[in-house]
Amino acid sequence: MKKNLLNIDSETIQADFTSLERIAKDAIAIIGIAGKFPMAENIEDFWNNLRNGIDCISDLPEARKNDCEAYLRFKGEEVNQQYIKAGFLAEIDKFDFKFFKLSPKEASLMDPIHRLFLETVWQTLEDAGYGGQKLTGSRTGIYLGYEPSLMDSYGRMIYDVERSSLQICAAGNIPALIPSRISYALDLKGPTLMIDTACSSSLVAVHLACQGLRTGDCELAIVGGVKINLYPIHNPEEKLGIESTDFITKSFDEDSDGTGSGEGVAAVLLKPLYKAILDKDSIYAVIKGSAINQDGSSANLTAPNALAQADVIEQAWKQAGIHPETISYIEAHGTGTKIGDPIEIDGITKAFERYTDRKQFCGLGSTKTNIGHLYEASGIVGLIKAALALKNAELPPIIHFNTPNQRILFEESPVYVVDQLTPWETEGYPRRCGVNAFGFSGTNCHVILEEAPIIEEYEANDNNDTLHVFTISAKSSSALSSLITEYRDYFNKVEALGINNICYTANTGRGHYSHRLAIIVNSYSDLKEKLNQLEVSKIIGNLGTGVYYGEHKMVGNKTAKGENDLTEKAKQALTNLSMERIRDFLVSGKSSRDALDEICQLYVGGSDVDWESIYQNEKVKKVRLPVYPFDRTRCWLDIPNQEVQYEDTGLYYSIIWKPEEIIDNELKEFYAENMMIIKDSSSKTIDEDALSFLRKRCKTLIEVEIGRGYQRVNEHKFIIENIEDDYLTLLSECQGIGLNSIVHTLTLDNKESVASVEDLSENLNCGLYSLFYLSKALAKTLISGEIKLFLLSYCTSEATGNEKLIKPENVAMFGLGKIIERENPEIRCKCIDVDDNFSIENIYAEFQDFKNGQVAYRDGKRYIEEFREVDLSDNKLKDEYKIRDTGVYIITGGAGGIGLEVAKYLSSRNKVKLAFINRSKMPERENWEDIVAQNEDRKLLSKIYAVQSIEKNGSEVVCYSADVSNFNEMEGIINELRLRYGKINGIIHGAGVPPYGFISDKSIKSFSRVIGPKIQGAWILDQLTQDDELDFLVMFSSVAAIFGAPGQGDYTAANLYLDSFASLLNKRGRRALTIDWVQWLETGMAVDTKANVNTIFKALPTVQGIEAFEKVLATDLSRVLVGEIDYGKEMVLLLEKYPINLSIKLRRNLEKQKKSLGAKSNNHKTQIDKVKVDLKGRDNNQYTEMEKMVAQIWGEVLGYQELSIDDNFYELGGDSILAIKIGSRISKLINKKLNFSDVATFATISELAKYLEELDLNQTEDLYLKAVNFEL
Repeated sequence: MKKNLLNIDSETIQADFTSLERIAKDAIAIIGIAGKFPMAENIEDFWNNLRNGIDCISDLPEARKNDCEAYLRFKGEEVNQQYIKAGFLAEIDKFDFKFFKLSPKEASLMDPIHRLFLETVWQTLEDAGYGGQKLTGSRTGIYLGYEPSLMDSYGRMIYDVERSSLQICAAGNIPALIPSRISYALDLKGPTLMIDTACSSSLVAVHLACQGLRTGDCELAIVGGVKINLYPIHNPEEKLGIESTDFITKSFDEDSDGTGSGEGVAAVLLKPLYKAILDKDSIYAVIKGSAINQDGSSANLTAPNALAQADVIEQAWKQAGIHPETISYIEAHGTGTKIGDPIEIDGITKAFERYTDRKQFCGLGSTKTNIGHLYEASGIVGLIKAALALKNAELPPIIHFNTPNQRILFEESPVYVVDQLTPWETEGYPRRCGVNAFGFSGTNCHVILEEAPIIEEYEANDNNDTLHVFTISAKSSSALSSLITEYRDYFNKVEALGINNICYTANTGRGHYSHRLAIIVNSYSDLKEKLNQLEVSKIIGNLGTGVYYGEHKMVGNKTAKGENDLTEKAKQALTNLSMERIRDFLVSGKSSRDALDEICQLYVGGSDVDWESIYQNEKVKKVRLPVYPFDRTRCWLDIPNQEVQYEDTGLYYSIIWKPEEIIDNELKEFYAENMMIIKDSSSKTIDEDALSFLRKRCKTLIEVEIGRGYQRVNEHKFIIENIEDDYLTLLSECQGIGLNSIVHTLTLDNKESVASVEDLSENLNCGLYSLFYLSKALAKTLISGEIKLFLLSYCTSEATGNEKLIKPENVAMFGLGKIIERENPEIRCKCIDVDDNFSIENIYAEFQDFKNGQVAYRDGKRYIEEFREVDLSDNKLKDEYKIRDTGVYIITGGAGGIGLEVAKYLSSRNKVKLAFINRSKMPERENWEDIVAQNEDRKLLSKIYAVQSIEKNGSEVVCYSADVSNFNEMEGIINELRLRYGKINGIIHGAGVPPYGFISDKSIKSFSRVIGPKIQGAWILDQLTQDDELDFLVMFSSVAAIFGAPGQGDYTAANLYLDSFASLLNKRGRRALTIDWVQWLETGMAVDTKANVNTIFKALPTVQGIEAFEKVLATDLSRVLVGEIDYGKEMVLLLEKYPINLSIKLRRNLEKQKKSLGAKSNNHKTQIDKVKVDLKGRDNNQYTEMEKMVAQIWGEVLGYQELSIDDNFYELGGDSILAIKIGSRISKLINKKLNFSDVATFATISELAKYLEELDLNQTEDLYLKAVNFEL
C-alpha cells in the first residue's frame, strides 16, 4: 500500500494553491539572486545559456594561464604545464576595492574567493531591493557552503612570493572569515557560518538557513557557495577518481565516465514567505521544505547510498507537506559517473515508489552538463537553476545526453531526462521541483521548491500628472556611466514595471554614493526618453529640465576648499534641509515641482534623503532592476620574474667512488671519552694491540663480545647473545658511564661467499639485525648526550672494481645506520668499508671526522661516495639486449603498479610468456567477469584489465602466489615454469613491501617483512636460475637507498643491498642491473600508500618511466637512479643534508637555488613600492616634506599611487594592522616612537603630518627622500 503524506485523497492534490497553505509560516521565499558562472557574468546570461543548451566548458583563459605560469616560473617549476578544460570564470583577478573601502594592497593580498563572494552578496541584496544600508544592524544570517582547497590556495602563493605581508593578509585568506567579512562590512547580527560537507555544502547551507529563519535565529538569510580552481593544472596524482577523461560531464549518458570541473560564485537572499509578501518583495520561488541525512555505512567512506538518498528525498517531501506526484522536475546531482548516476536514479525511484506507481512523469536535469561540477557550490547553482526555471515556466535541456546509461531503466522509473527546452506545464497544481546534492562526505540534501504565489498586482501608476524621482548613484564616474547604460538597455527590453515601483526600488533599495543622478519624471516612457537622451560621457553641466547631477567627496571637519568637498557638518545641514522639503512635497499631495526640484538638488549635493518617507501608505512593490556594475581593476599579487636557469643534470644518476686524501690526524691527537666496541669473539681484525691502544686513549672502553648467554665478565667487559634483550640489558647497565661512542665490528671478518639461504641469514644477523637490536635498545634506554656510531665492515660495495669479493649483505647494515642517524638527532653514524689491507690508524682517524657518512679503504687508499649525473651514451652494452619472441620472463610483484607497466612494455616488444609472482593471489580467471561487472575494487580491476590487454597482444600471462623470500616456494614455481616453457630468459624483481614506522617502534617481524622480499628474494632468484643463461636480471630498488628518510630504515637497508648485489652479479658474469626509482606519478608503492610523490625529485610519469627502463637496460651499468631533480623547490636543498658528496653540476645548481631563495627572502623583507606617490588636493600643489613623507608611506603600505592630502585613512581601506605598519615605518624614519593610535586619530595625511611637525622633531628636509629609499 502506498503512503499518503497529507492523509488526503488524490483529488486534493488538485486543490487551489492560492490558499493560506501557500503562505504557511514554514515556507521560505527566494527574493534575491546573483552570481557569476562560466560564460555568464550574471543570472540572466546564466539562464540564457541553460535554456539554449550552451556548453560552457573551455580552455583556461589566457590571462589566467599567464598568472599561473608567472607563479610556476617564480618557484622554478616547469612552466609548460597541461591545464584541464573546465567551466572557468574569466577574471578572478579583478575587484572593485574602492567600493568596499579596501586599499589596493589589501585587496591584492585577499583570496579571490573572498572578493568574489563579497561582490556577489552585494549584488544579491540589490537584486532583492535591499542594497545600501537597508539591512544595517539587522539579524541577517550568512550561510556559506565552502570547502578549502587541498591542492592550492592564494595564501600559499603569498607565503611563497611575499612572506613579509603575511600579517596583513591573514584575514583575507582564512576561509572561515569569508562569510564573516560580509557580516562585518554590512553590520549584520545574524548567524555567520561556513559549512563544509563537500559537494553538498551549499545546499546544506540552504537547509540550515531555512531552519534559522523558522526558529527566529535570523530575519533574513544570505546563502551562497563559491568554487575557484586557482591552478587548474592537469595533474593525475591530484585526481579524486571521479574525473571525466574529456573534462565533460555527460550525466545519465552511456558514454559518461566521470565529472568535469567548473567554477562559479552564487548567492540567494531568503526570507519567510509571509514576511516577503507583507514587505512587497519580488519573489523568484518558494522553498517548501528540505532535509539532510548521512549515508552511514556504504560500500566505502565516499561511496553513495541509494537508500539514504531515497530517505532524504522523502523527508523533504514530508517537511514540505506536499504529495510526491506534484513534483514534476528534479535538478539532479548528476555527476556523470558510471556508478553515481545509476545510484541517484535508484534513490529517486525508491522514494517515489513509496507513494506512486506512475512512470516517467518527472523531468530530470543537471547543470553539470553545461558548466561542470562546482563541488561545494554545485548545490546552490542547482537551486538557482530550479528557481529560474519556475519563474520562467521552462525546463532547460540537459546536454551531452545521447544514449541513456544502460544501467538505468528510465522506462521503469518515475523520471525522464529533459533533453530539449520544454514549457513547464502542470495538471492544475503549482509547479514544484526538487534539488539534489550529495556530498563526497556522505551528507545528502534535498530541497523542495515551488513557484512563487500569485499576489495582488499593484496598479502601475503612469499618470502623467504624478511626479516621481528616479535616482542612480555610484562611487565613480565610470561606474555611474555603466549603470546608466545598463538601466537604459534594461528598460528598452522589459515590459512596463510601473514607474512608481521602479522609483521606489531604485530610491529605497540601492545605496547612495558620491556620484549621483536624479531625474524627475511623470511616466515610464518619460523616464526611458530622458535616459536615452543622456550622453553618458558628459554627465555634467546642463543636463536638461528635471535632470540633476552632482558629485562630492567627504573630507574631515575642516573648511572645505575643493569644489566638491563635503564635511560631515555640511552633509548634515543638507540632510536636515531635505527633510523639510520632503514635508513640503508630501503636504502638496506630491504635486509640488519646486519642492521636488530642491530635493533633487540637495540629493545630488550629498544629502541623505529619507526616500522611504515619500512612499508611506503608497501601494508600491520591489521590482527587478540592474545591480551595481563594479568598477573592477586588477588586484593580484605582483610576482617578480625571478626564473633561475639551472644546468641540466638529466634523468639518470649514480653513485661513484672517488679517491680522497687520507685524513691527516696523528695518533697522539686521538682521544675518546667513553667508547663501546662490539666484536665477535673469534675476530682477528680487532686484535689485542688495537684494543690496547683504545684502552689508553679512552677514558672508559667497554668491550662487548658476541657469545652464548649474557655475562658481565668485569666492570668493562661483557659477553652477550646477538638478541634484542641482551643489547637492552647491556645498555641499561652502561647508562651511568656516559657512553659517547659505539664501534660495531661484527661483519669485519665476514669474508666468505654466501652458499645458502642459511648463510645469508647468518650474515644478516651479524650485521643488519645486530644493528637493528642495538638501535632499538639505544632508543629504549634513552642514553643522554650525543652518540657517535661507527659501523666497520668488509667490502660492502664495489669502490674500485678490483675487489675480489663483494658482500652486499654487509652494506644493508650501512643502509640502516644512515636512517638511525636521521631518526635520532642525538646519534651520528659513520660507515667505514675496508678490505684486507686496511690500516687501524686510518680507522682511528675516521673516528674524528664526520664530513663523509660512508668511506671505503682499498689497498690503503681512501674513497668517498659521490652522487653524480650519468650519460647513458657512455655506457652502452656491447651486445644489444633483446626481448625474445616467446621469451619467458619472471616479474615478481608483477601484478603491482610498476610491474604491470613493465609487463605491458615487454608484451609490446614481442609475444612473450610472463610469469607474475605476487604474495597476494589473483582471483581465478572464471571469476573475472563478475568482478568487472561489480566494479568495486579499482585496483583489482586495473590488474585484470592489464592482463587482458597484454594477452590481446598475443602474449601469455600466468599468475603465481608465493613468498619470494621462501626458497622452497620459489623453487617449485621456477621448476614448473621450466617444465611449462623451457628455460627462463629474464627476471624483473619488483617485489617489495612499503616501509612503515620508526625503527624504535618496529618489531622483528615487521622489519623482516620488508627485508625478506628484497634481500632473500633477490638472492633466491639468482640462485635458482644459475643454470639459465639470463639475458638480464633487473632489480627494482628505490631512491631511498641513497636518500632515505626517517621511517625507511628497513627499506633503505634492503634496497642498498640490491644496489651492491647487482655489482656482485656483474662481477660474476651475469647481466644484472638495479634501478633506483624515484616515485612514479600514476602508479607504484608511493601512489598506493598515498605518499607525497613530489619530493626532492619530480614524480615520474609512466611513459617516461618505461622509456627510462628501456634505455638503462641497454647499458652496462649495474646501478642507476632514474629521476629528475626538482630544483625549483626549496626541498632540493635537503640534498646537502645527506652525508654524501655531490657532483660539481649539482653543487652549482644548489648554489643558484640558495641565491634565488635569498633574493626572494630579501624581497619578502624589503619589497617596497618605489613608485613616487602623486600627492594632490591643493590648488597650488605645495606640500611640506612631512606631508610628502606621510603620503609616500601611506602609498606603499596601502598600495596607492595617487593620494589626496585630505584622504581618510579608513576610507582608503586602512585598519589597525595597517596603522601599526605605517606607525612602525614612520618611527624608523623620524627616530621617535609613533603609536598606531596616532595614525588612527590623525586620519588624513594633512592631520598626521601636522601632528608630527608639532612634535618638534627637528626633521631634515630630506624626509621624503628618506621615505622613498626606505628599506625595512
